[in-house]
Order: sequence, then C-alpha cells, then structure tokens
Amino acid sequence: DVVKDRQLAVGLVVVPLEAPWNPEWCTRWLDTISELEQTGQHNSLHRQSVDVLSTGFPYTEILQSLSAPVWEHFGLRPDQLHLYAGFFIHYHKDRNLDLILHTDDSILTVNICLYAQCVGTQIRFHGSRPLVSHRQHQQSSGSLLVDPPCGHALLHWGNHPHETEPLERGERMNVILWFHRLEQ
Repeated sequence: DVVKDRQLAVGLVVVPLEAPWNPEWCTRWLDTISELEQTGQHNSLHRQSVDVLSTGFPYTEILQSLSAPVWEHFGLRPDQLHLYAGFFIHYHKDRNLDLILHTDDSILTVNICLYAQCVGTQIRFHGSRPLVSHRQHQQSSGSLLVDPPCGHALLHWGNHPHETEPLERGERMNVILWFHRLEQ
C-alpha cells in the first residue's frame, strides 16, 4: 500500500485498535468527555482539553495491545514506558479549531481517533524521523498529511514536528498519550 509505505518512510505508523477498542467503544467515550468538558475540567497542557487521568481511560491496556507495532517500529516495550501526560482534545466550531506547529514532550506519542465527522483537522507532519523497522527511511524536508480513521492509533516519535489543519466543519475527538521512557 503506497500510503502506508509513505507514512513508514517518514516515521509514522497507523494501526487499527483491536477489540474491545473498536469504533463503538470509542463512541462511548464521547459522553464521558462531553460531561467533563461541561464541568470545566481541563488539563494544564492544552487549553480546552480534558486530562485522561481524571477519567479511568485504559491507557495501560491500550499501550499493551499496541506492543507489537511499538516494538517493531520504535524498538520500545510497554514495560519501558510510563504515561507522562494524556488528554482528550475535542475539535468543534467553538474550540480547538487548529493546533500550531509543535513537537510533543514524549519519546512516543499515541494519538487515537475516537470520533471524526468533519472536514479538516488532519495532522500535518513536517520532515521525517526514522523508524527502527524501516530501512528505506527518507530524509524529507516536505510534509505529509495524515488522517487516522476512528478506532485507529497514530504512533510517532514525540520529536516529530506536526500541526493540525484548521477545522472547516463538523467535529473530531482524539485522545493523545505522551509516553516517556522509564528511568533505569
């Protein structure tokens, strides 16, 4: 698949979540997040986002379910990582219309799309970061637009510069998990 090869070449991995983390499971989180948004519970990292740690979100189990691609492409095992920060971000007409160019404070970022009925909010990655699995790494000064579907996880190095394209209409909900390496 040409798209997958291009993503791997610049250092991005998009994988479907395995059961029970399917699109129906993702949709159930929308009510929880909407309730927390209305109470004003936000995290300190991103304006207008909800802290994962206040919700019981099963980030440890999800990381464990992603252990094969995390090991294959990043050379990391889940037992080497800990959640540094996690948040739900909701793009809609009143908030989070886009996200400026940045890098994440993580060694590994897991970005899970929980809901997407929108035009816009794709993630634009700039340059490339090599994966341990990909021998045909391309040094790239260009950019690549990625739009992970609902129920999929986008895995990337935290130091890979990226931004979110402007929301044109509709809404999207993602959960972003920043992992650090455990101190040895």
